[in-house]
Amino acid sequence: MILEQNRLQHGMRGTSVENEKPNIGFMMDYVKDYLDGKIRRFTFELEFKYFLLTFWNDMCEEDIKYASAFKYCIANNGFEVGGELSDAKYKELINWQYQRLERYVKKHSLDLA
Repeated sequence: MILEQNRLQHGMRGTSVENEKPNIGFMMDYVKDYLDGKIRRFTFELEFKYFLLTFWNDMCEEDIKYASAFKYCIANNGFEVGGELSDAKYKELINWQYQRLERYVKKHSLDLA
């Protein structure tokens, strides 16, 4: 219920929530929406941590490897270390970590379905 409410609140639609890993899909979509400029940095920083804490256990149940890679790339090496960066540099860091995660997922044959 929380997942669907948050998706509707952010106008996020797509195939991710309809697959077998809706929580990981939601988080990937959320980061992508930030990178695409649909979410401002201030909002992203406030909500990202809340969403990760809310969905973390479910993400781990869906796919522990994918969830761990997401946390390592996006949360630990992006979100947590970029606080002092300018908006442009912060987005660049999150984008680089997002692409890093996508390469890892592809290399290890992980997917959202």
